[in-house]
Amino acid sequence: MVVSIDQTRPVKVNTCVRCEMASLPNRANRGSRINKLIGEAAEADEAFWSHEVWNDDEDEDYVSEAEEEDIVDSDFDEEEAPDEDIHDGDVERNRRAKTRAPKILHQRPLRSTPRTPTYSCPPAASTPTAPAGPIEPMAVRSSTVQKRFLSQELQQKYTEEARNMHDKVAKVVVRMTQEQLLKEAVLTEVQNTASLNRLERLEEEKRLVDEIMPKAKHTGPMVRYHSALGKPKLITFLHVDDFPAVFKRPKHDTVSR
Repeated sequence: MVVSIDQTRPVKVNTCVRCEMASLPNRANRGSRINKLIGEAAEADEAFWSHEVWNDDEDEDYVSEAEEEDIVDSDFDEEEAPDEDIHDGDVERNRRAKTRAPKILHQRPLRSTPRTPTYSCPPAASTPTAPAGPIEPMAVRSSTVQKRFLSQELQQKYTEEARNMHDKVAKVVVRMTQEQLLKEAVLTEVQNTASLNRLERLEEEKRLVDEIMPKAKHTGPMVRYHSALGKPKLITFLHVDDFPAVFKRPKHDTVSR
């Protein structure tokens, strides 16, 4: 494959740049940088175009196709008369194209808001669809049923608590009058007197039972512990087997502590 690029194409130079360069004041080092850049660009172009890629490679495997002989029709040498109507039509068309006014392109104003895309839905099929069969319910695991039941119970409990809290908050406190307070005090005094009499009666019955049936004295072994601090305290342990080990320590250990 051979790539050909036209290197002789003329380069257009902007006339405004030339005018600006002509109006600039004279300087000794003017053009030094641009000449350097032009030299570098020329070297780069030369290196680019001299690359071996642009060389024509000979393809040894390629074989040119055999040329076929041209077949000429028998009436090829006969001259045909030009069609005057077609020729005149071409001339008139070219004249109108030259005198035609140039087209003016109208620029559309820019929209302030972006256009929202509209999507057209495809029309529904006119043919009736076949009715779907009955849908079978999915099997629900027992754990799911239990969790659902518990969640319903919790929801009901929270609802009742919220209702009770609302009732408590909405309850109006009625202040009692002096007469009502006196009646309440009399009723409370009667209840307290009845409770006191009941306690006194139970205490009297217990005392009578102790007098009639005295307690049997303990005749088994016992351990009595006297405090070493000199205080009048006496501790008696009737169950010797359950005697605490803290009281069995030697005396010197107790003193050292």
